Amino acid sequence: MKFLYAILFFIPTLLLAQDAQPELAEAPDAVKIFMAAIGPYLSQAIVDYPFLAKFITFTGSIRLLLKPVMSLAWAIFNLTPKSSDNEKYNKITGGKAFGIFAYLVDYFASAKIKNPKE
Repeated sequence: MKFLYAILFFIPTLLLAQDAQPELAEAPDAVKIFMAAIGPYLSQAIVDYPFLAKFITFTGSIRLLLKPVMSLAWAIFNLTPKSSDNEKYNKITGGKAFGIFAYLVDYFASAKIKNPKE
């Protein structure tokens, strides 16, 4: 029941937080120049390859949601007096399937940056 209360509290809070966005400063000139140069090519790539936009949105959404949702679940399970739900959570997150899923999300939804040469 506490889980239901937590979800019912979390969703309105999330919706209200969208209205509380701070005023953003104007973008620096370097960002404007970069977007002016790359924007048309990016737009055309998304028009030519619509799966690219879907893939970027899907992987970004999974990556953005995975950590907070799992952290929220862990916090809720820790609040409950039963330890059986903690054991289930540990069994799921410690399993091979979840480990592979988390690794793949991290691998495919991450920017790969090479180390600078020294």
